[in-house]
Amino acid sequence: LAVVGMFPPEIAKFPQFESFSTNPLQAFYECPAAGWVQIFVFLGIVESFSYEKIFYTENAPGDLGFDPLGVSGDASRAKHYARAEIMNGRLAMIGFSGMLHHAILTKMGPFEQIASQTFYPIGAGFK
Repeated sequence: LAVVGMFPPEIAKFPQFESFSTNPLQAFYECPAAGWVQIFVFLGIVESFSYEKIFYTENAPGDLGFDPLGVSGDASRAKHYARAEIMNGRLAMIGFSGMLHHAILTKMGPFEQIASQTFYPIGAGFK
């Protein structure tokens, strides 16, 4: 979700956020205090629903009982998908850290970097 969150500031904005930067890192600092309160309250509510399942059941880590595709019915298949989930999560963290570091160095969002062809922190296109 962190990688997905890097794109919306450049694609579209609600009218009340038109003054926010298209750089995801700059937009982070432009969020007002009321916005942060809303974010933390919403996340607290979401986490409160999973608290009991995480700390008071004997389920495996990450098993919250949500399996709409029936993947956990077969043990070998469940093991395969659990490993795939871990590997995809690791790859997403590497991708996000790359995008984050490019945003720090170039002070541009991902789409703006691609459009300006500013891929390296040296050269004529670097600000």
